[in-house]
This record gives sequence, C-alpha cells and structure tokens, in this order.
Amino acid sequence: MERLHIANVYLMTLPFSGAILMINLFMRPLKYETFYVNRVGTVVRIILSIVFFIWMVMNIVFYFIVSILLDAAKSEQERKILKIQEKQYDTQMKYIHDSARARHDFRQILITLKNMAELGNTDAVNAYLADYMRELPTNETLIYTKNNAVNAVLNFYAAQAKNEGIDVSFSIDIDKWQILSDVELCTMIGNLLENAIDAAKNADDKERFIELTMTTHGGCWLYIVETNGFDGNIKRKSGEYYSTKRNGRGLGIASIKSTVEKYNGQVEFSHDEQEFYVNIAIPLNED
Repeated sequence: MERLHIANVYLMTLPFSGAILMINLFMRPLKYETFYVNRVGTVVRIILSIVFFIWMVMNIVFYFIVSILLDAAKSEQERKILKIQEKQYDTQMKYIHDSARARHDFRQILITLKNMAELGNTDAVNAYLADYMRELPTNETLIYTKNNAVNAVLNFYAAQAKNEGIDVSFSIDIDKWQILSDVELCTMIGNLLENAIDAAKNADDKERFIELTMTTHGGCWLYIVETNGFDGNIKRKSGEYYSTKRNGRGLGIASIKSTVEKYNGQVEFSHDEQEFYVNIAIPLNED
C-alpha cells in the first residue's frame, strides 16, 4: 500500500463508493416492520452481501490496476535513465575512438612540423598547429559525481541546455543517499532540470541560466537547490505551481513533491520577477 499514497489516485474510488452509499440509502425501508414480512429481510441481507462483495472485489481490482500502472511508470523512468546512460556511453566511446585516431596520426604530424621548422616557416607552423588544435577531439562528458547514473543525467541535460543557449552551473558534492534509489534521485534531478530548461529558454539573454547545487553536508540530509531564469510568466492555482506549457498539469513538480514527501523531506518552490527557485531537503537516515 505504500506505493499508493497519492491523493488523486484514491479519489478515483469515490464514484463507486458513492454508488454503494446511494444503493444503501434507497434500500432503506420507510417502515422497518417490512423486514419481517415474508422473506424481505433475508432478500435485503443477501442483496447487501452481494453489493459488499462486489465492492471488495472492485477495490482489489483497483489496487492491482494502480499497482501495474505505477510499476509501468517506474519501468519507463528506468528505461529513460538507461537511454541517457547509453547516450553518454556512446559519446565517451566516440571520444576514445577519436583520441586513438589522433594518437595514431601524431607521428605524421610531428614529421610535418619538423620539416616546416627546418625550412624556417614559422607562420606555416603556427597555422598548422592552429588547425591541429581545432581538430583535436574534445571530451564533452564531465565528471560531476562518482555515481554513473546521476552523472549521465547531469551531462544529458547540460548538453540540452547548451543547445538552447543556456548557461549551466552544477556544484555536486554528494557521497551517499541511503534511502533514495538511483531511479528516484535521477528522476527528481531530471524533472528539475527539464522544467528549468523549458523555463530558461524563454527568458531574456541575461536570464538564460540554470544553477544546481547538491550536497550531503553533515551526512544526515540531502540538500538540493536549483535556480533558473524565466520570462516572468507564472501559472499558479491555489498556491500550487503548474506547467506553463499548453494543457500542462505540472506533473514534473508533482513527481518531485511525491518523492520528497515519501521520505519525510521538505520542498519549497518560489519565484521573483525573473528567477525561479527550488529548495529540497531530504533526511538520509531512515529513523
């Protein structure tokens, strides 16, 4: 039952429960003496027993349906993280291949430079070196943390932000998170950065930035602080933030809140004119 602690999911049971209540209200006799006429009382008891049995069966079926849906959602998140890791692996393999080719060609480059230097052609040497430096393979995968899954997610969204012309600054100092799985942590980080990119890409040039800080200072709490620029357009209802996308329901924010609340943590969303803030604190000890 721990996986079903979602208020909106429980609300789905209300229509059928309401129907059961209405059946009981309409079956209430105007005169209770009617129960003792012939077999009316027995028939009513049988009907109520059947209705109660159906209600129990429907609850059990509902539980298994929701469990299957939640398991499918979890599997989808795991596949998404694996695809991100696969992309980062392909990037690393390309860098290794290009580096090996560059090392293989290095002897020929030295010979060419030596001949140019012997001829005293300094300008040609400088031009050749400049071309060579431009052709050198660059490793775009940065090491933010020792956790491969988290590192892959950070690099994936850093590359997306770069493509949108967004400045990114990550400060990651995490050594443990005893109660959070890799999937939960990566999903939370992914939702944070995905929302931040969607917001920052619509901001003015000077506000196109994302800053993310993660630390386990003291070893007792995981702190996550994210700040990003945006265009000032905010969608709120009853104090809750919603996605500004068309028909957006803010599912990323809801997912973040659900994970934090699962571990008795705290999350705060706020904003000013051009900046959006997220502050998360999750206790790392189960007691």
